[in-house]
Amino acid sequence: MEKLDLDKLGALLQNPSGNLLLVNFWATWFGPCIVEYPEFIEIQRMYGDRDFEFASVSLDNPDAYEKALKFLKNKHSATRNYLVDHEDKYAIIEVVKNDWDGSLPLTLLIEPGGKVYERIPGTIDPLDLRRKIVDHPMMGRYY
Repeated sequence: MEKLDLDKLGALLQNPSGNLLLVNFWATWFGPCIVEYPEFIEIQRMYGDRDFEFASVSLDNPDAYEKALKFLKNKHSATRNYLVDHEDKYAIIEVVKNDWDGSLPLTLLIEPGGKVYERIPGTIDPLDLRRKIVDHPMMGRYY
């Protein structure tokens, strides 16, 4: 898991990867984030061989790095995993934008170049999210 400062968080959200990027903002201290997290791992396994990536962004306090890392290891989260290395939640909200009030979880499906294709505040509906991913022109229903 890599620590992100606000500049690196902004760069991540600009999605320079060339792939469709699914970003989930979560924290170990919030139950709904913990419950839904395995769905993101499954989605990465389903679409990871295509033009798709998943990145998790923990909003745990920077001093809770080990706790977040332990959670990710227990969930076998072999994806890009980050922890925001900044304690000012309002500064983080300013970087993320997208009408976000700071409540968790938040999931963004981001096109290359940073355009947010889908914004999901709160917990996801896994089937609905998979449909939104495959309905995107970069993906398609057939591989």
